[in-house]
Amino acid sequence: LRPGLAGADFDSALTLAAAIAAREPDSEVVILSDGRVTLPENLTLPGRARYIPIGAQDDNQAISAFSIQAEASGQDLTAFVRVVNYGAQSAQRRVVLRNAADGQLVAVRDVGLAPSQAHVFTLSGLPPDARAVELHLEGTDLLAADDRAWAVLPSTDKLAVKLVGPGNRFLETALTLMPSVELSVTRSISQLLAINNQPSATGLVIFDTYIPTATLPAGNLLFIAPPRSTEFFSVTGHLVTPTLAAVTADDPLLRHVDLSDVAVQDAARVLLPAWGRPAIVDAKTGAPLLIVGEQAGRRIGILAFDLRKSDLPLRVAFPILMANLLDELVPGGAAGLPAGVEPGRTLSIPAPPQAEAVTVRAPDGREYKLVPSDGRAVFEQTSLLGVYEIAWQSGGNSQPMGQFAVNLFSPAESDIAPRETLPIAGAGAAEAQSLPRARDEWWRPVAWLALALLVAEWLLSHRGQLAKFLTVNR
Repeated sequence: LRPGLAGADFDSALTLAAAIAAREPDSEVVILSDGRVTLPENLTLPGRARYIPIGAQDDNQAISAFSIQAEASGQDLTAFVRVVNYGAQSAQRRVVLRNAADGQLVAVRDVGLAPSQAHVFTLSGLPPDARAVELHLEGTDLLAADDRAWAVLPSTDKLAVKLVGPGNRFLETALTLMPSVELSVTRSISQLLAINNQPSATGLVIFDTYIPTATLPAGNLLFIAPPRSTEFFSVTGHLVTPTLAAVTADDPLLRHVDLSDVAVQDAARVLLPAWGRPAIVDAKTGAPLLIVGEQAGRRIGILAFDLRKSDLPLRVAFPILMANLLDELVPGGAAGLPAGVEPGRTLSIPAPPQAEAVTVRAPDGREYKLVPSDGRAVFEQTSLLGVYEIAWQSGGNSQPMGQFAVNLFSPAESDIAPRETLPIAGAGAAEAQSLPRARDEWWRPVAWLALALLVAEWLLSHRGQLAKFLTVNR
């Protein structure tokens, strides 16, 4: 086993372990972990389960957020920094900011970190020509990987969003108020055909309670209350007064989104497609109400209920949810490149039509040459922390496309204190902990004693033959 920066895939691991244990009598599943993992739901481990915690201390401070953006004046840059102390003791660390291109010192600040607390601050007046910066948390702790972070300047181009439907004042207002969005509303068939003839690979088309009979446009798509099935998903019926519930509490799609007491009149019953993951479900039936995913290089989202038949647009959570949805469906905005990604994530890079290849330079200087397909190139080698540079090539010429940073912004990884118990669906942490380490093997001495008695009985019953045999041989 080799350690890496990506999170553990316990869903696949425990599913495989359960399948193997089900075929083996008297099996035991042993889990070695620090317990900072997400366990699969509705999984029953046959036989016994034992959790062995890894790690002993919690002394770690981490950079949990880092980004740069242009100031309102447009002359300088501002860096946003969030540092967390995951330990039980106070810590004093120094934050050093450098230009990633030449290593020139930009800013220095000493920060005091209280136990189990976060410290948030900004560094203003950064040079405007700094397209990528590096942040270093000087000092020592037990995990060095989260003591460094990189940030690249995001694209300032506006994202082209096309809204197709009968008209939705709530949705139009929320999208118009987003400074990075350029919204166009389409209500006629002729305008829809124009969209089909001029697709945008990095933009977003929203179909609000409407599915066209013509071919769906290329690029990223968001369906709201779809009235019928499409090539990407199937609508099988309706849900009456569904209750909104988040699938996981830490889903970035629902960051700062409060779904409690949201009233919905009805929703489309959508089968969960193979390409998607549910973010919101109906608490009563488990049917997905918000689905996001990627299919053939395009990102797709499905919101199963009509916004006008709910009170969600009247809540603060609505514009936040729409902003999170746009970040999920069009990462990186108009440029199509996110400013930062987590380690191990596969990145879909939009390529211009004339591009023959896309090259990615990793932080260690290694170059990867990708061949675009359907206007996108897929890059999987994001295991190194640092800044990656992207360019496209055509006819021997190379044109830069942008940069992105890979950082370890993961509370589950930075919080290194091991959990004492691990709740396992089906077995349960208490059951797994209370089981003995192994069954007492008491049969072995009994077997040896039985064998000794059999040998003694045989010798006793054949003592005459044995005496004669010994006399002859003597």
